[in-house]
Amino acid sequence: MANETKLNIKIKKLGIQRSFDYFCKKVIKNEKLNYERNLRRQRKYEISLSLIEDLNRGNRNLSYTLGEEHIFSVNGMEVVVLDDILADGLSFLEPNDKDILLLSYFLNLTDEKIAEQLSISRRTLTFWRHKALNDLQKKIKYIREDGGIWDGEKKG
Repeated sequence: MANETKLNIKIKKLGIQRSFDYFCKKVIKNEKLNYERNLRRQRKYEISLSLIEDLNRGNRNLSYTLGEEHIFSVNGMEVVVLDDILADGLSFLEPNDKDILLLSYFLNLTDEKIAEQLSISRRTLTFWRHKALNDLQKKIKYIREDGGIWDGEKKG
């Protein structure tokens, strides 16, 4: 009888271990799928600045006039933006949004380093960056359509 009880306990422990093992594998699989989905989305909607520079070097006939230098300061580092419209759009973003975009796309810092500097989680950083990109896109669209400077008011 005592042997049967010990055997039942071992079987229950083994069942619990297998359940936990299955759970861990499922979580890892789902995280992998989320990561791949985010990469596909990022490839679809974002382009690396280094890729643009490579394309510009390869295409000598590309006519694009750069404006004056616009210098932004982020965490004690200076970032130079040469595009007037981009600089205007960045200058009207919230300070945190501007910092996230400058750190991500101009200084090429990893999400981990940016999140650490701003004392936020990487998931929050991703959310904020997405929001900042949308805000920047709206401001640039407004500037291009009206040929003026963003005045802080949404076009009605």
